[in-house]
Amino acid sequence: MRSTRRGDKLRSEIIQLCNASLDSCLLRAELLNRLQKAVPFDYAYFTVTDPVTGLGVGTVMSTPPPSWVMGMFVENEFLQTDVNSFHAMWRSNRPVATLRDATGSAPAQSPRYRDMLMPLGMTDELRAVFTTDSACWGTLCLHRQGLAYTPTEAGFVESVAGYIADGLRKAYVLDSVIRGVAPRDHGVLIVTEDLTITAQTAAVEYWLSELHDTEHSDRGALPLAVRSVVGHLIRLERGQSADVVPAARLRIGSGHWLTLSASRLYGPDTRPNIAVMLAPAQPAELAPIMMQAYGLSRRESEITLCVVRGWSTIKIAQRLHISPLTVQDHLKALFAKVDVNSRGELAARIFRQQHRPEEIS
Repeated sequence: MRSTRRGDKLRSEIIQLCNASLDSCLLRAELLNRLQKAVPFDYAYFTVTDPVTGLGVGTVMSTPPPSWVMGMFVENEFLQTDVNSFHAMWRSNRPVATLRDATGSAPAQSPRYRDMLMPLGMTDELRAVFTTDSACWGTLCLHRQGLAYTPTEAGFVESVAGYIADGLRKAYVLDSVIRGVAPRDHGVLIVTEDLTITAQTAAVEYWLSELHDTEHSDRGALPLAVRSVVGHLIRLERGQSADVVPAARLRIGSGHWLTLSASRLYGPDTRPNIAVMLAPAQPAELAPIMMQAYGLSRRESEITLCVVRGWSTIKIAQRLHISPLTVQDHLKALFAKVDVNSRGELAARIFRQQHRPEEIS
């Protein structure tokens, strides 16, 4: 009974945190503090993702890992066949899984256990994927020594997974003060498959510095967002995935939004390298994320795009084959979700929220 009351109290605290309008980093740090009491762990990393592609773009960690860990993690997630990959959990709508359960209590079957967890002295791993309406907003990995995770512990995480997903979703639309002026030039980073840098343009140095500051990561290694798009490109080339492109969008610490994408380069005299493009995100690139972050339905998203085009209620009704009254009802719901009072404010909030006026043309 005492344990049940304690679990209920921690669940209530987690739900309150997820409704407290905290920025993503603070929210994840506070959630880890509460989860530690309910599901003890020795090491954790809590990643936010691009909700459209599911690629990781920034991690809060309980303690800094050895330098080799993140590189091995990305290789395992994208390039190895293993149990409980975040991508597979997302696509199969499986919010929580443990390594011991997935391997039938034979964790040595997992390359991740053999190559990463065992050298770190960890016994078991619990993973969670936080999704709403098929969009993935974040992933969590908890490692611990000693006892394996119990069904009760996994059940606790699953019981709060929906609230955490919603909290991460809301964090995407929090106002962010933009500091300084980001370069308008696209940065191009050329890397080999093992992520060795072979060339880069001048703008890359700025963007990589911003990414390291945002992730609080080791400057001697490439940031997670870069590793993610490269890893997914290779996975696509190997035919191991076909549902998303190797691209991600994220808001960096200065308040600017950044887009990353990866593509293969081929030349007659060199081994095929990979080009990673880093560029300021354009309003149209952010619109899908913003519409999902505000929880808009498919129909509401369609009407939002019609509003941006300047269409009248009659024209929207004709194009979508619904009545003008239904259009008005959808607009009322839209205004309430996005917290605006007019069509102009709606368009500005969805397409322009994260940009300075001079950046919109």
